[in-house]
Amino acid sequence: MMNRNNLKFASVWKRATALAIDIFIVVTMFSLLIAFLNWILGIPIEYSFFEGRGISVEMNEYVKQNFMKLVVIYSLAKLFIIGFYFIGLESSRWQATIGKQILGIKVGDFEGKRISIGKASVRLFGKFISGQILLIGYLMAFFTEKKQTLHDFLAKTFVFEK
Repeated sequence: MMNRNNLKFASVWKRATALAIDIFIVVTMFSLLIAFLNWILGIPIEYSFFEGRGISVEMNEYVKQNFMKLVVIYSLAKLFIIGFYFIGLESSRWQATIGKQILGIKVGDFEGKRISIGKASVRLFGKFISGQILLIGYLMAFFTEKKQTLHDFLAKTFVFEK
């Protein structure tokens, strides 16, 4: 276990790179889940860009009839994946998403200890807020002593080197 005197806070660039890796992973997971859900729901998608055809007429009718159901299903799927990934991994024994693990950084409290699911949830909600106004919540890391973003302040967390 680290004590607060030994913590080295992760650079903004490492954090940004880890986030880019995480976004790639989450988007891939979401795309695979949507493809699976489309298959389960029987949504007939026919793409053939080389032949000049797009989405089939049957697809358009199905989507029109079930639009709100699909929006709810896809939105819940997206929330599940994002929550499972960020909350689950940052509150786990690894204290890091896959992107953070690759870059050798992790999330913790002021003493470097593992955070709770509650703090990880506040942190994830804070990430949404951090990105809403020209990414100012993220850019705060450039100007704070411990390289904290808005979501770190809200959850009382830090990102530090392993």
